[in-house]
Amino acid sequence: MAEVEYLRELDNTNICEAYDDVVKALKHCSLTKNVSENYAIQRELLSELALVLGILLKVKDEKEIKAKIKQTKGSDSSIFEYAICNINDKRGVTVTLKSTIIDVNGFPFDIFEGDNVNDVVKRTLFHSSGT
Repeated sequence: MAEVEYLRELDNTNICEAYDDVVKALKHCSLTKNVSENYAIQRELLSELALVLGILLKVKDEKEIKAKIKQTKGSDSSIFEYAICNINDKRGVTVTLKSTIIDVNGFPFDIFEGDNVNDVVKRTLFHSSGT
């Protein structure tokens, strides 16, 4: 506690000099460790998208999709938006990322009933980002 109180009296330059080894370690880690949002987005998307495709032929509209997600997850909060689409007589959904601060390539994309969710997500979203 005394050391923390002492630090409050120092300016940034003095702190960096006194804790040079810690500062160097933090700078090194911050340069080499990139934070990737892809893994968290992929896990969240796969948990919802498998459910959405599983019920797609049974629902009439997006409200039913949201209700099923809410029932399953216990919350209606989702960072994804699902819009039912029909292309070449195939029923599917257009998946959009609602967040403007998360940076993941590949949104929006279409996925159809019968598609392999894991393959589509990996190929569509993460192919261009290298993960």
